[in-house]
Amino acid sequence: AGNMSPRGEKIVGLDIGTGASCIYPLIATSVYGWNMIASEINTASIESAREIVKVNALTEKIDVRSNSHSGESSIFDGILQPGEKIDFCICNPPFYSSKEAFQAENARKVRGLAKGGLNKIRPIEEVTKTAKQQQHEQIMKKENSRTTSNNFGGTDSELWCQGGEVAFVSKIISESKQYAHQCLWFSSLVSRHANSKKMEKLLLDMKKGRKEKQRVLRAIKRIRMGAGHKSSTILLWSFWNKSERMEWSRIRGW
Repeated sequence: AGNMSPRGEKIVGLDIGTGASCIYPLIATSVYGWNMIASEINTASIESAREIVKVNALTEKIDVRSNSHSGESSIFDGILQPGEKIDFCICNPPFYSSKEAFQAENARKVRGLAKGGLNKIRPIEEVTKTAKQQQHEQIMKKENSRTTSNNFGGTDSELWCQGGEVAFVSKIISESKQYAHQCLWFSSLVSRHANSKKMEKLLLDMKKGRKEKQRVLRAIKRIRMGAGHKSSTILLWSFWNKSERMEWSRIRGW
């Protein structure tokens, strides 16, 4: 009803790059009762996510799927099976284009904190870690690819990829054309407003340049979060018009 999100196990979503903590599928199942597919490329993170799902007795609700077979060549190939339908996909993409870019941004934030009066910045190893950071640290010891900071902790694949979030989200947009019949709403977080504009332009260009028999891009929506320098955007797009979306939900029983 209205703007309330539908609830229940008939809703199926995909979290692209779920990470070691599998946090978004855990929230989706516990708060909304949805069923989730969680994709991940990092072997240690897959192992951790599956263990967390098992410990929480959610193996019937969350399916952690490995995308390691495709490397970085595909987002959906091998994750979505032929004929399988999902109601939405979400993604919190790697923001940085390289490890060096991440470290430079982190150093900038630390300098900003120091100027703001926090002159006694403790060494990284002395900072009290969140549960997610501790989880990451444990599993990444196996692969020697742990990265920690005063601001964020995560595995390499969670923090950066070649081209950063622009390249990653662009790949989701590009591949979404092939999977338009299998997903009602595609979406991704975009951390910077300028990048969001680039992604919207890419979507509009894709709408103009569609090939025969491809579904037409029908809707683009954006949800702004935060304000000022901390503002980010959730970008959503669908290849189904309003009446088709209503019919989709009727057929799937939600």
